[in-house]
Amino acid sequence: MLVWIELLFCVFVVAFWWYKNDQRRYSKYPPGPVRLPIVGNVLQMLIKSTEFPALALQKLADEHGDVMFIKIAGGEAVVCSSCDAIKEMLNHENAIGRLQYEFIRDRHANRNLGVIWSWGPTWRNLRRFTVRNLRDFGFGKSSQMDSVINEELDKFLEHMRQQIRSAPNNTLYGVTDFFHLTFNNVLWRLVSGKSYGYHDPQMMELLRLNREFFNSTNFGLDLSETFPILRDLFPKWSGRAAQLKTSKDLFDYGRQMLEEQRQLGTYKEDPSCFLDVFIAKVEESRKDPNSDFNDDQFVTTILDLLVAGSETSSKTLTFGMLYMMLYPQVQEKVQEEIDQVVPDGFPIDSSMKSKLPYTSAVFLEVFRYSTVVPIPTAREATDDFIFRGFFIKKGTGIIANTQAVHFSEKLWGDPYTFRPERFLSEDGSGVDMKKADLLLTFGYGKRICLGMVLAETTTFLYFATMLRTFRLEKLPGANISLKPTLGITLGPQPFNVKIFVRVPKN
Repeated sequence: MLVWIELLFCVFVVAFWWYKNDQRRYSKYPPGPVRLPIVGNVLQMLIKSTEFPALALQKLADEHGDVMFIKIAGGEAVVCSSCDAIKEMLNHENAIGRLQYEFIRDRHANRNLGVIWSWGPTWRNLRRFTVRNLRDFGFGKSSQMDSVINEELDKFLEHMRQQIRSAPNNTLYGVTDFFHLTFNNVLWRLVSGKSYGYHDPQMMELLRLNREFFNSTNFGLDLSETFPILRDLFPKWSGRAAQLKTSKDLFDYGRQMLEEQRQLGTYKEDPSCFLDVFIAKVEESRKDPNSDFNDDQFVTTILDLLVAGSETSSKTLTFGMLYMMLYPQVQEKVQEEIDQVVPDGFPIDSSMKSKLPYTSAVFLEVFRYSTVVPIPTAREATDDFIFRGFFIKKGTGIIANTQAVHFSEKLWGDPYTFRPERFLSEDGSGVDMKKADLLLTFGYGKRICLGMVLAETTTFLYFATMLRTFRLEKLPGANISLKPTLGITLGPQPFNVKIFVRVPKN
């Protein structure tokens, strides 16, 4: 008995010493939950939520503040959970690095690649080059984007009509994504000038690989990310084997795309698209071993644009269709407004958005309520700095918890209610821009999503045109879950929907 008392006393002394030493070491850091040896705050996060990292962090922030310091095993991070804190942090000159997750290290073979996950001068050079040259081919220009989007919309609407005609009782079963392929086509048109058919095997393969990659991990509570040694010891269980295979297949796809475009030879004298401009830059830089422009950068950058761009937009809009099915009174009000404003026979374009305040408010509520990226790709401190009086060490991860902002009771009152009216001005004649500015769908600061304008335009035109053209109904007695599927992004659970072609009441 005495031995057990002595042992417990020793454990208590060691634990107390460790606690006091830890408190002293991090005394200048932001507040946060008590950090445990080895695991850090993993157990507290699991207690708060076993599946949803953003919700776990939101609950911890309620206890420790909107700027919170945590440790996830050996990794240190600062979590910002209010709109003001996130905007201030993401705008800081020392918060523009990119935290490298283990599955991204594997994907890039520990190299500094692409426009999403790169850092330092490489990121600056690639982003500047990409934005400037995409703009030359219509990226970000309303008139040119509207033209491309509406051309792809016409194809998509015809595809939907064919599906409805062949569907039993106008019912589509097991829907998880209406828009992935057509959104890829919009992006691909602006990047390459080409468009794929709806049953093209090459595009279907890209969509399959894309889906596998985005479902391969769950930011925050993936134990193999928390304890990387598990990835080496148990590659199948941890998902590393599947991630490596999917990454290899994606890069093989990208290299084939590169060689096909290179063989056309149009990049040499008359570049006709962004692909040509990039290849010309690669050829120009061949003699410079330190250049940021090479074949692997081309492949990674193009995959970043296609994979990330279409994934988030298509899932958001599929959620939007699900919500319209579940809230028919909202769907009807949107259709009434569109019928009153848009002339018969004319396509909806981005200039009409200001004349469709209720539709715009519903559109914003879809972004808020779905929040398909609850924790955007984490930043990394590029140098030591002071933030709101707290010390942030170089190399610290910087996490912006978008979920906490989009579902804050303080900001929204009833965040778990789908209520588009929250985004309308008092007289209902326009959008309340102060409320709209609280949304952080595309990030903030210097690393804000470079495809934001295209994504906003594409999703709005598709959303409005879908509701102008079709009526969505829930199957009688159907039990629909709003719990999302987990992955790098969130998506809707498979659902069944009845769709009818409608005639606008102009």
